[in-house]
Amino acid sequence: MAVRLRYTFLSGCLCLVLCGCQGMTYSVRDGWRLESVEEKTVQLQEDQLQQRDRLDALEKRLAVLEASQLADSRVQKGKAAPRLAASSQMKTPPPERKSLRPQKKKTRTPYVCPLRKHPRRKSAPAKVAAAPSKKSPASRQAPCVPPAHNVQPQKASKAVVHKQSSQAHPVKKVSRVNVQATKAKDLYDRGLRAVLEDRPAKGRELLNHFIKKYPRHELQPNARYWIGESFYSEKRFPESILAFKAVTRGYPKHEKSAAALLKTGYAYEKLGDARNAAFYLKIVVQDYPNTEPARLARRRLALRNW
Repeated sequence: MAVRLRYTFLSGCLCLVLCGCQGMTYSVRDGWRLESVEEKTVQLQEDQLQQRDRLDALEKRLAVLEASQLADSRVQKGKAAPRLAASSQMKTPPPERKSLRPQKKKTRTPYVCPLRKHPRRKSAPAKVAAAPSKKSPASRQAPCVPPAHNVQPQKASKAVVHKQSSQAHPVKKVSRVNVQATKAKDLYDRGLRAVLEDRPAKGRELLNHFIKKYPRHELQPNARYWIGESFYSEKRFPESILAFKAVTRGYPKHEKSAAALLKTGYAYEKLGDARNAAFYLKIVVQDYPNTEPARLARRRLALRNW
C-alpha cells in the first residue's frame, strides 16, 4: 500500500513539472510571435508611408506640368494675336515707277597728287611698242603717296590699363561644389527652424525635400531625426516611431542614433506599450552608456520601475 502511494505521488509530481515546462515554452513562443507580428505591422506602416510620399510627389509633378502647359499655351496665344493684327493691317507697297528722263552718268573726280602739277590720266594703249628708256633709276619719279595728315596713333594705353587693373584686382572663382553645399545647408536650416518654431508640417516638407535632393549629404540622419520630432510634436506617435527607426537602422553609429532610440521608447510609452518602451530605453543604456540620452533613459527606467 505504501509503495502504491509513493508511486502515485511521484507520478503526480512528474506530471506537474512537465505541465509547468510546457506552459513556459508556450509563453516564450507567444512572446516571440507577438514581437514578430509587431515588427511586421511596423514594416507595413513604413511601406504605406513611403507609397503615400511617392504618390504625393507624383501629384505635385503633374500639377506643375499642367500649370506649365497652360502658361505656354497662353503665351503662344498672346504672341499669335498681335502677329495676326499686324498682318491684317499691312498693305502691299505700290510698285515703283520708272522715270522716263535719261539718267546722267556719275563722273568721278580724279585724285590730284600734291607733288604733281597735273592729275593722273589713263594712258592710251600704244600701237607701237615703246622703246625702253635709258634714264637712270635716280631720275625716275617715285610713286605718289598721299600725305598722312590724319593718321591717328593706336590706342594701346587702354588695353595696358585694363590688364593692370585686372592684375591688381583678381576675380575670385566660386566653385560649383561650394554653391551646392551652401544651398543644401540653407534648406536644412530652414526646415529645422520651422520644426523648432512649432511649424512641424512646413519643417517636415522642407526636410523631405532636402532628403530627396541631397541623398548623400552628411546631414541626412539629422534631417530624418527632426522629421520624427515633427511627428512626435503632433502626437502622431506611430509615424514618429517609423522615422526614428529609419535613423537607427540606416545610421547606427551616428550621434543621433542614441537620441532616436530614446524617443522611440518615449513614443511607445505614449502609446501604452510599456514592454517595448522599456526594451528601447535599456538598449540606449547598454549601447550608449556615456551619453545624455542614456542618462535620461536611466532616469525614466528608475521612475517607472522597469
